[in-house]
Formats: sequence, C-alpha cells, structure tokens
Amino acid sequence: MIEGEASLDQIQREWDVVIIGSGPAGAFAAYLLGQFSANVLLVDKAQFPRAKVCGCCINNAAINLLESNSLQNLLSEQGAVQLKDLHLFESNQRAIINLPRGVSLSRNQFDSALVRAAMTRGVTFLPGAPAQVLNASMDERSVRLGNHRYSKTVDAKVVIVADGLSGRALEGHQEFDFVTKANSRFGCGTIVEDAPDFYQAGRIYMACSSSGYVGLVRLEDGRVDVAAAMDRHFSRTNSGPAIAAAKILQMSNLPVPASLTTTHWSGTEALTRKRERIAGERLFILGDSCGYAEPFTGEGIAWALASAAGVIELVQKALIEWSPSLIENWQQKHKHLIQARQNRSRAIALGLRNDRLRHFAMPIISTFPFIASSIINYIAEPSITHTDEPQHAA
Repeated sequence: MIEGEASLDQIQREWDVVIIGSGPAGAFAAYLLGQFSANVLLVDKAQFPRAKVCGCCINNAAINLLESNSLQNLLSEQGAVQLKDLHLFESNQRAIINLPRGVSLSRNQFDSALVRAAMTRGVTFLPGAPAQVLNASMDERSVRLGNHRYSKTVDAKVVIVADGLSGRALEGHQEFDFVTKANSRFGCGTIVEDAPDFYQAGRIYMACSSSGYVGLVRLEDGRVDVAAAMDRHFSRTNSGPAIAAAKILQMSNLPVPASLTTTHWSGTEALTRKRERIAGERLFILGDSCGYAEPFTGEGIAWALASAAGVIELVQKALIEWSPSLIENWQQKHKHLIQARQNRSRAIALGLRNDRLRHFAMPIISTFPFIASSIINYIAEPSITHTDEPQHAA
C-alpha cells in the first residue's frame, strides 16, 4: 500500500487527465503533468507495491530522463545497484562487455517510487481499479473504473492509456487492436532468493541460445531477477518457461538456482507487437501499450519514460483546446522518439536468434569487447531532454 492512495468511493467525476496504468510510462507522465497544476487521476488494476516481469535494468537514457526532470535521487534512495558489465554466454563461449551508466532496481520499488513522486505533485492515485475506456463526446472522454461488483464512471478532458503489453483498457475499440509479429517470442520471469554466489551484484548475466535467452541480475535486496525471452514452442516442449530457462542456462554451463523451477513465473503477451493507431479523440497511448520489441540493456524502461516525456506538450495543448490534429501529431512524434531506438533492439534480437551470426560474433566480442561496448553506448545514449517551462492549462 502507498500512503495517501485513494479508494474508488473517494474519486470525483470530473478530471483534466485520467491515466490508466501506473508503470514507468503512466507514473512518469502523471509526475510531469502534476507540475502544470493539472487535475490528474492515475489508476492501476493492481494493488501496490507489485512485482512485474522485467529485466529490472535501467540504462543511461532512462537515468538521464529522471535526472533532467528533478528525480536525480529517486534511484539511489531505493538502493539501486550500479551496473558495470554484461557477461554473455553461449555454450563454452563467454564475452564480457563494459556497460555505460546503468542500475538494477526491482520494479516494485521503482514503480512505487515514481507513483509517490507523482503524488507529491498533487496527482491522485487509485490502485486496484481495472479501467475501461469508453466513447468520447465533444468535450470529454469517459472511463469506467472498477469491476462488475462495483464500478464508477469518470470523465476527463484527456485520457492516457499506459497499461502495458497485457492491458485491456481499450478492449472493444478495434481501431486500437495490436498487430503481432508471427514468430514473436514471449517474455517471462521470476525472482529467486537462492541464486548461487556466482551471480555477483553489478553484473548482468545473459545466456543465449537459438530458442531464447535468459538474463539474470542482482537486485537491491540481494535477490536475483530472472528475465527471459523465448520461443513458445521451446517453452511448451519443456513443460513451461521455468524448465526451459533452466535448460538455456545449462547449455551455457551456468549454475541454475535451486528454486528456479519451483518459484512462480509470470509471462507476457507476444513481445514484438504494435498498434497502428496510438491516438484518438481525446486519447493518447504511451509506453508498452503502443507496441514493443525485444529490449536490450534496460531499453524497455527508457522507451516508456521517453514516450511519457514526449506526450506532455500535446496533452497541455489538448487541455486548453482539443484539436483532431493532435492525433496525427502524436503518431508522428512517437515514431520519431521511439522507433529508431526500437529498431536498434530489433537488430540485436535478430542477431541473437541467428545461430551463425552468434557463433561468429562471440569470439570477436571476446577479443575486441570495445566493439560491443560502443554499440551498447550508442543504444543507451540519452535522446530526450527535460520538460522546461510550465505551460499552465486553463
């Protein structure tokens, strides 16, 4: 539970902005909008704090966004672990790559910290409330909060959907359906408490195979986050992602945590998917809800924060006066902000899938690690600046 969170009974009818989803994209957008005196409701279907399937790595691009928006202490206050290098494994091959600035931090800590930061700026936070986007009228868009036992409808000048890969807030709006790549892998993960000492703090360990890859990293509390992307057929033939992940680790001669196959695993929808439309009448879509590609070294969180920072100017304009041109503006701006970064990760993901390319690249990376370090530096470079001058909405 987060101190000061609201209950459904306390929620008023009218809002400037309703944000659905309190992950990095939604919570960061709420935080940024809070500085402009907007009346913002941030909702999430889950109770907080809550765990998420995620590699829990936050890279230089994401850190830069936080720091440039007055959140320079947020990560250190949560005990984030500084990352120094990436260890790649495949079969008997190993490569060590120096990392640019980055940290590991559990999603329950990171997301909760962002929500609390938003609340300090006057944002109302409502957890445990599934949300469904309803139709728009001339002056507002409605959202139904709650479930079949008890629900409430609220109205907003602008609705932001940031409910992630598995979000259901836009169900029934066919124009916003996802298009999924046919051979897309799915994401899965767990957190283990008994990982061998081999897995040291400050290092990312990644075991690669033709069927998927598994990443491991120590968290702020000493546990190890295990995140994987794998082919569905490989998972099914191994009776699920837990045993499949253990096999990928074994193929790279890495120690398997004793509880890896007995802990609870969570999974995602297909990782490579997108929405052709990410805006509509008084509606903007952010973060993973727009679409996703297999991320690399913390890029997923960087994409989420970048999309939140990028939409603020358009939301401010919409609060003053809605214009249909804002729909196309967000389509184009999001493409400019995110697509190039996602294409870089797609290229790496394709390389990891290609047996010949992996076998060719690993010895080169081992011998010349600066080549891979340069690529990672390029991927994680900051690209979004802070929001400068407040433009107070009417």
